[in-house]
Amino acid sequence: MEEKEVRALIKDEEPLRDTILGKCTFGETVLFYKNISLYFEQFNFNGIHITTPEFFLLSCLSKLGETTYYSLSRQLPYSSKYILNIIKNLEKNNLIEREKAGNKKIIRITSPGMEMFKAVDKERIKFFQKINANGISWKDMVTFYSVMERMNDIFQGKLND
Repeated sequence: MEEKEVRALIKDEEPLRDTILGKCTFGETVLFYKNISLYFEQFNFNGIHITTPEFFLLSCLSKLGETTYYSLSRQLPYSSKYILNIIKNLEKNNLIEREKAGNKKIIRITSPGMEMFKAVDKERIKFFQKINANGISWKDMVTFYSVMERMNDIFQGKLND
């Protein structure tokens, strides 16, 4: 896979300003934070890659089982066009399915989607434990997540050229 040099300067998050720098292959973001090198942008499971926003959508569906597109778009902090792209990617990998019932567009998680959610969630828990063991607070994690969400958009744009 082609490797790309990635540099990003985050101006508004003081603790993370100018700290993200690394090599990015498809599915890996390297973040240097408090001298700890972490990657957390895309997960692999049984040969399927999902990004953090896709994980959040699976997370919503794992709790609800099924929901409408409208309801989902109100729960996720993304544009409706971006949510539609996430839905298409997950559907392509058979992690969710869509169906039209009258005016409503129903989206539900599939068995492979639930497996993917559980596997990734387990990895995320290990990730949080590793972070906490290294003395990073939850406040830092919230900042870290908001930066990673923005970085995800940057990488999606870079990698889909």
